[in-house]
Amino acid sequence: MFKSLRPARRRRLLLILCGLPVVALIGIFACTWYFSTLLMEPSWQQKGILTCEGYRRDTFGAGCGNLAINHLFKYVDVTLPTPRGYALPGWYVPRAANTNINRGSTTDPATAPPARTAVFYAHGGGSDRREGFRYVEYLIGRGFDVYLFDYSCHGDAPCAVRGLSFGEREHQDIVDIIHYLKGRHTRVFGLGTSMGAASLLTALPKADPLDAVVAENPVHSFARLVLETGSAPSFLPTWMRKLAMALTLRRAHFTGEITPARALHDFSSKMPIVFLHSKVDTLVPYSHSVDLHREYQGPKHLELFETGRHARLWLVHNERFRQLLDTYFPADAN
Repeated sequence: MFKSLRPARRRRLLLILCGLPVVALIGIFACTWYFSTLLMEPSWQQKGILTCEGYRRDTFGAGCGNLAINHLFKYVDVTLPTPRGYALPGWYVPRAANTNINRGSTTDPATAPPARTAVFYAHGGGSDRREGFRYVEYLIGRGFDVYLFDYSCHGDAPCAVRGLSFGEREHQDIVDIIHYLKGRHTRVFGLGTSMGAASLLTALPKADPLDAVVAENPVHSFARLVLETGSAPSFLPTWMRKLAMALTLRRAHFTGEITPARALHDFSSKMPIVFLHSKVDTLVPYSHSVDLHREYQGPKHLELFETGRHARLWLVHNERFRQLLDTYFPADAN
């Protein structure tokens, strides 16, 4: 049949047949590159802390959680140098300057005496320090000082290496934050969500000891996130996800070997760790928290919720979340 075609048609057919594999390869590469870019730089990520749209507007609180805009709490701008040559911008919200905030407290936050206990918040990947605003009123009311930082490549923080590394680089910032806070406060609690929770868990073996940690929907490892997330394009087969994983590791310059799972596996501590996760989380499956809880051999608590989107447990299950914080972040005795 092929030989019966005229020479011109045979040439066109050969060109088409030869071109199909090339088109397929181009399509595979384009899809893989796109998925890799989303992993490195989530679609919701914005530079700076002024953008107020989308999920930030809906979930961060008044003024998208920006203390400089909503003026709901007195705070101090802080800049924390790191050994890696950049500094982390953040807000320090002292309890002493906000005790009578509704009655016009006159205490200068810059000179307010530090509370005995502080809580810091590690925001999710692609987010920024404003995400922690939702907890400030509650934590101040418990008598705690509160710290909200941007870590590298987020918010106003510099980006020494482009792209997220899912805790591999970010946990070094958490180590520095913890060291700074332990020099100012007797007790320090850590609270984090998603990649922030993963970074916090990864930091624990290297950091000064914390008094308790609450990790909301933490990532088990970069590899498992790529292979298991329900937020990836549904048409991506496993082999293409693995290809995107390898491409992301190369483009974002990290190994994928430094993970919360490995950090907790060999970590021995008396520090309580609370793992919280929604069973309907499509971005990070709840099995990540189940398996991280299994890895840690110290005091621990696992709680799974039937409802609540990713990083929304405080908004959806506020009463229960508060109860857990009341238990694991005990207030100082008067």
